[in-house]
Amino acid sequence: MEKNEAKKGKSPKNTWIYLTVDTKNINERNIDEKVVFSDDRDDPPQKPGKPMDYVSTISPGMKVYWKGQPKDEESGDVIEITGVTAKDGKDKWKLLDSVGPEQGNKGVKVGKVKGEHIDGQEPYSVRFRIEGRKSEFEVDPKIQMELKSNSDSR
Repeated sequence: MEKNEAKKGKSPKNTWIYLTVDTKNINERNIDEKVVFSDDRDDPPQKPGKPMDYVSTISPGMKVYWKGQPKDEESGDVIEITGVTAKDGKDKWKLLDSVGPEQGNKGVKVGKVKGEHIDGQEPYSVRFRIEGRKSEFEVDPKIQMELKSNSDSR
């Protein structure tokens, strides 16, 4: 069975997008090589060095969360997501209603996905910092809504 066929009939769900950061080696010149995106959906993890090619799937009417984590879990480093913004130049989202802090979960951002299905990918920026450092970093992945099943589109 194809992956897309397996997805048909599944209930919409929230999406968690993870930024795994090489906190020991990241600097202003190598951000793309030191941040890897993944999520809790069937989306394959991002290939290192290409965050702009990474696309996470989201479900209409649900939520999307962004959380940072260190590559070396034993480092004790804490990654704080400081902002998630649309790349249209006006911070106007096509696929999301809003993005803000997650209550009770410091450093995590949450977005409310629009209720209707919208086709196409949306590029956006994620800003983050490593606790205890002055620098803030920015990477630019994409989101898209899950494929509609045949019964939904007819």
